[in-house]
Amino acid sequence: MEPLIQIYNLINIKFGGFILELFSAILEVIALVFAATQILLLSRQIKDAIKWNKLNSTFIEIDKLSKCLEEVNPELIEKIGLIKSDDTPVDVEVFKELLKDPKSSKELYEIMHFYETFSIAVLSGYINSNIAKRVFYINVKKSYKKLKPYILLRSQMAGRDMCQHFQKLNDKWESEGLNLPPNNYSEVKKRGNK
Repeated sequence: MEPLIQIYNLINIKFGGFILELFSAILEVIALVFAATQILLLSRQIKDAIKWNKLNSTFIEIDKLSKCLEEVNPELIEKIGLIKSDDTPVDVEVFKELLKDPKSSKELYEIMHFYETFSIAVLSGYINSNIAKRVFYINVKKSYKKLKPYILLRSQMAGRDMCQHFQKLNDKWESEGLNLPPNNYSEVKKRGNK
């Protein structure tokens, strides 16, 4: 029995350090794989949170901006035909007459401010362009055509271009058409059921 213990001790002395080092290296690799997995999962979680926050802010901003238009005098909106289904430009003389009245002038400014702010938010990526397009595509195109004489008149009066972002958004959406990416509701539903 003693020779077996001596052989065991001899093997343990020669290979024990190696086995201990091998075991230690395996544990280090497992720890690194675990850490890398955690970093990847955290990265995905951050990306999802950013996407969710952007979508959430889109709906909040669309709601806020929509309420801005609701506060404008309905008679003015009727005069310039924003609620009509056609997109015929309003005669510039109508705008000149409206600009003589301080209240109407202020309300026209608020309408243009709405569209300019909305356009900046979409073009800068602050709100999701696809969602905004789904909600406002027809409204933006129709309103831009109706208000273009007013924009040109105000630009001439100010001596500089006005509502450039509104024009850029209209032109962009007009060139793209209403070609929207397909809804990915099924993907969202799959994720929610996990």
